[in-house]
Amino acid sequence: MSFIVTPRNISWHYEICGQGECLLFLHGWASNSRVFSQQKEFFSKDHQVLTVDLPGHGDTSWQPISFSEIAQDIHFILETLKIASASLIGSSMGGLIGLKFSLAFPGNVHRLVLIGSLPKFCRTPEIPLGLHPGQFLKLRDQVQKQYPNILEIFFRSLFTVEERETEKFRWLQQFRKNEKIPDQKALLGFLDQLERENLLFLAKDISVPVQFISGQEDYICPMDSVAFLKTIMPQAEFHFIQKSGHFPFIIRSAEFNTLVREFLGRNE
Repeated sequence: MSFIVTPRNISWHYEICGQGECLLFLHGWASNSRVFSQQKEFFSKDHQVLTVDLPGHGDTSWQPISFSEIAQDIHFILETLKIASASLIGSSMGGLIGLKFSLAFPGNVHRLVLIGSLPKFCRTPEIPLGLHPGQFLKLRDQVQKQYPNILEIFFRSLFTVEERETEKFRWLQQFRKNEKIPDQKALLGFLDQLERENLLFLAKDISVPVQFISGQEDYICPMDSVAFLKTIMPQAEFHFIQKSGHFPFIIRSAEFNTLVREFLGRNE
């Protein structure tokens, strides 16, 4: 395994393969970089693919860190690896971090792909994006009182009933049995930040091409959220993957990979 220790003394686990333009994949809350195994195999044929475990997830160490500080650490990692720029592909919380990085370091980003991700994850009466505050409260309470058992329940909820009956999902469940569980403090810390963070009115002015890909039945990034987001970011591309939940890139990887490849080709 490969690691880079950043100036704030976090040991980041990363994997890199392939040659060409760099694609940096960022996973979501309570996940890790291995969820992108199908994308690594597909895109590394003609791209350099870089994956990282976010702090407190997978094999990356934990200490309290903000999304802005994560963006700075990612910039340090790219500099250390001598990668001048990359296209960022982020799932859920990883997409929000990718957006944060793109706003902070626009010169280091070619394109941004957001999967089941939003610039704001907690909705208000004025901004219909993401989850209701009560859903955050419930999940925080569950992580505090039912950890780690709640993680498997939460993970299953991100897939549709149809997806949970597929061979890919059964394979994924077996794969997850050997995975390290995320740090509880990391989960709670990131959950607090997800509830507070609001990049909506900064995101509308982002200078790089943006693609949103969502599962049609994703309750974290529901269709009404995407409809509202289209009014704020009309310059972005939006795609729904039918009969899919929060992880379309896992269960419907062929369709997802094709959408991303076409987006990359249109914005070379």
